[in-house]
Amino acid sequence: MIGTLRKHQQWFWWIVIAGTIVSFVYAFAPSSRYGGASSGPVATGTEGTIFGEPVSEAQWQLAQNEAKIYYRLQANEWPTTAAANERVQDIARTFLLVDAELRHNHIVVTPDAAARFTKQMVGLKPSDPLTKDMLEQVLTKILAGPGADVTANDFFNFVHLSAGQQYLTAIFGMTGQLITPKEAESFYRRDNEPMVTEVGFFPATNYVGMINPTTNEINDFYGKRQAQYRVPEKIALNYVEFPMTNYMAAGDKSLAQQLGTNFDTKIDEIYVQQDPSTYRDETGTNILSPAAAKARIKLEIRKKAALAEARKAAVEFANRLMAGHDDQHPFTPEDIFAVAKTNDLAVHSTGYFDDRLGPETPQLTTRELRMVFSLTGDDPDDKDKSRLYLTSPLVNDEGVYIVGLKGREPSHITPLDQIRAQVVDDYRNSKALELAREAGQKFEEAAKNAAAQNKSFAQLCQDEGVKIYNLPAFSLASNGIPGITNRQEAQQIESVAYSMPTGKMSPFVPTAEGGFVLFVRQRLPVDEAKMREQLPSMIDRLREQRQVEAFTQWLNREGQLHAVFPRPDKTAGAG
Repeated sequence: MIGTLRKHQQWFWWIVIAGTIVSFVYAFAPSSRYGGASSGPVATGTEGTIFGEPVSEAQWQLAQNEAKIYYRLQANEWPTTAAANERVQDIARTFLLVDAELRHNHIVVTPDAAARFTKQMVGLKPSDPLTKDMLEQVLTKILAGPGADVTANDFFNFVHLSAGQQYLTAIFGMTGQLITPKEAESFYRRDNEPMVTEVGFFPATNYVGMINPTTNEINDFYGKRQAQYRVPEKIALNYVEFPMTNYMAAGDKSLAQQLGTNFDTKIDEIYVQQDPSTYRDETGTNILSPAAAKARIKLEIRKKAALAEARKAAVEFANRLMAGHDDQHPFTPEDIFAVAKTNDLAVHSTGYFDDRLGPETPQLTTRELRMVFSLTGDDPDDKDKSRLYLTSPLVNDEGVYIVGLKGREPSHITPLDQIRAQVVDDYRNSKALELAREAGQKFEEAAKNAAAQNKSFAQLCQDEGVKIYNLPAFSLASNGIPGITNRQEAQQIESVAYSMPTGKMSPFVPTAEGGFVLFVRQRLPVDEAKMREQLPSMIDRLREQRQVEAFTQWLNREGQLHAVFPRPDKTAGAG
């Protein structure tokens, strides 16, 4: 069940796409969220105002954390690029507005409602149990991965807000339920009417071999696009690793001291607290036997204990590394080697890496990348050079790490003579794309003359030397087009075909790979039996979509009337 985490229903989250969203019992308890005392002072409103009330820095940060969780669930990754972080901020503003609307309309989200939303999110039935251990599995799966820098509490707030948004959607999107079977049938026919088409492609790859640039052309191309060849700032680290596997024996000893002979009993208790179907093999399909499931539980407990022992050893190492330094005895990059040698430990070094991808080992979250990129030996105010090292260990599932700065490479534009081959390829591809699109435009002009002469699409393509491809029949509801591997291009073809009358040719359509022209030869009848079978579910889906569309329009109006965000380009706190 938990092994295949399901995305939120798309209809419910269209509002976010529009962009204009301890104990187990405590986790789903109603909280003050953005507006309560725990959110910090709300004095200046420098982050904006909603219903005339200022939004504090703390509220903005909480909203961004929840927006990151939404982004993670939709994109299956954490936001690590500038574009992704900008998207997160758009979502955070919507979340702030939704939360304000809940308070403004006196809507209280109960723990049961939050739990129901969580069950919906992970694919459980409303009647299925949602135990503490299941919830921990959900958190482990969602909050993991490169770039993760949010907490379990952020997830609980996100669930609370999401359940509240369902309330708002039901209330203010009620008019969306008004759709008749006849309307639904017309939409079904539109989306499922098979279209038989012919297409002529103008791929840029056909022109690459024709291009032989001169030295002046390459120099000019590079000069105008130097930013494209900028290498970002990079750093390299020295680190000492305390692998979790090296501390399994120490972890077992600690467990023995804590649990004694009750270890197996504790494992049995954990197992019976959960649904046996929770424990599955790596494929997620086969339920493990009780013995195999208990063995997995035991191993996970042992790993956590070993990791705790590894962290103790790392902290001891860090304390020795930090000792004996002051303004007269500053830190140096070599200190980690000296301390490691006295403890018979190896020092590893990373290659140079930027702040987007990070090193292969150790794997760092976005927050940890920010931390290591703050390391420096050049700060004039840092007399003892303590900023060469992180004062706290870094921890992941594999082990614990003490980290120091090895070196830094400033951002720079790569000289042309070092990347000439790459620039030549970029030039050729760029010019080839221009030529492909010019050929497509010329074909479109020729088509106008051909129409006056009553030439067929096939005859026109033959005269112009353009190869015709007869595509398999497809509809708007098709899951792609057989033979078209580029999903974006397939979607463009579907959209163009839908908009064209039967027996007509489209204008030239530019694409990332060149372009195409499309001829709609025939539209086939809809399968009536299949329509009768699928129409009831389509009516439900359309009502859901209309409901969210109505809610979206309402919330957008509310935002225009009551929300002001004076700093839409703010990046503080973005992952």
